[in-house]
Amino acid sequence: MAPLTHHHPATLSEAIALLSRPDHVPCGGGTDVSDLIAHNVLRATALVDLGAIPELRGVELDGAGALRVGAAERVFDLANHPLLGERYPLLATACAHAGTIGTRESATLGGSLARRPTCPVFRRNEPCLKNGGTTCPAHDLESETLAVVEGGPCWSSHSSGPGVALVALDATIDIEGPFGARSVAAMRLFI
Repeated sequence: MAPLTHHHPATLSEAIALLSRPDHVPCGGGTDVSDLIAHNVLRATALVDLGAIPELRGVELDGAGALRVGAAERVFDLANHPLLGERYPLLATACAHAGTIGTRESATLGGSLARRPTCPVFRRNEPCLKNGGTTCPAHDLESETLAVVEGGPCWSSHSSGPGVALVALDATIDIEGPFGARSVAAMRLFI
C-alpha cells in the first residue's frame, strides 16, 4: 500500500474542497476506512481528517429543543453524555453497545452512519451491487451480517447501532457537500 497523504482541514468548507479531489476520503476515527484501504476495497491517496472541525463537533439542544450531535463526536463520548442519557437513552444505549470498547473510543457518529457494508461479498471486493457488479451474490449466502427479512436488491444490512437508534427516533441527518446542504430522514440514509 502506497503512503497516504493526511490533511487536517480547519473548516467544513476546506474539508469539502479536499474531499472533492479524486481518491481523497474522509476520516473520523478511521476504524472502517483503514480496513477498507488495507483490503483494497477503497482506493485512496489521501485521508481528510474531520475530527478537529468545529462545525462537526458538539452535543446540544437547538432553540426548538431538538438535539444536534456533530458527526465528529466519538461514539464512546455519546454513550456517556448526560444529555443523551437523560433525553435520548435509546441513542446513548446504542452507542454504548456499538462494537468493542476500542472501536467506540475511536469511532465517530458520522463514521458509524457512513460506514460501508459489512457484507462478506463486498468486503472480499467481489463484484456486487455496491461495487460495480450487476447482482447481489450475497442473496444465497448464510451470514449474520446480511438482511434477515425481505430486502434487496442488495441484501447487506447496515451495522450502525447508532444508525438504528436514529431511525427509531425519526431523526434527521444534515449533510453538507460540494453541491450544498440538505437534510435527510435517517431511514432514507440507509436505503
